[in-house]
Parts: sequence; structure tokens; C-alpha cells
Amino acid sequence: MIHVAGTNGKGSTISYMLHMLTEAGYKVGSFTSPYIETFNERISVNGVPISDQEMLELVNEVKPYVEKIEQTELGGPTEFEIITTM
Repeated sequence: MIHVAGTNGKGSTISYMLHMLTEAGYKVGSFTSPYIETFNERISVNGVPISDQEMLELVNEVKPYVEKIEQTELGGPTEFEIITTM
């Protein structure tokens, strides 16, 4: 896992690393924020955003846990926490 943080250049750095690692034969997943055109861009494998169906499957997988946490003293997770979990 490689975490890219900072103020400027994160998207370019991720794009460069993604293409370099993909060309080397690695399967590369990326999670970026914010998205540029579509929400699904946030989660991609080898530069290809996940499909609407894959997004729906992830939402349905995480939803019961979110609902359970919402009933605790912790309250519900943030949108970012939910998407990161997906």
C-alpha cells in the first residue's frame, strides 16, 4: 500500500505510479478524492473505475455495519469513512 498525501500533485503522482506499476504487471487499485467526473472514479482497478453494479454491491455489503454503528454512542460514520471502508 502506498499512501500519497500533501497539498499539490497527488493526482499526478497517483496517475504516474498507477501507469508505471500497471505496465510492470501489477494489479493496482486506487482510491482518490475528490472525483473529477463520476463518483465511481474514486475507486478504480488498473485505472478503470468500478462499475455501478460493483458500487451497489459494496454499498449493500457495508450498509448493515453502518446501521449497526449508527445505533451506538459513536453515532454514524461520515461519508468519507463509509467510502473508505468500501
